[in-house]
Amino acid sequence: MEGNVKIKTNQSEVRFTIVEKILQRFSLRITDVSFTDYYGIIIGIEKL
Repeated sequence: MEGNVKIKTNQSEVRFTIVEKILQRFSLRITDVSFTDYYGIIIGIEKL
């Protein structure tokens, strides 16, 4: 994994309980979270 990866969703809310388990399992961390009308929520992740 090189650089930042963005997860884009068209949902207006995301439940982080499942996301946290995935992040821990693959040694990832959230770098930023933003909201746009077109994509919904955008979550930036990177490998630790």
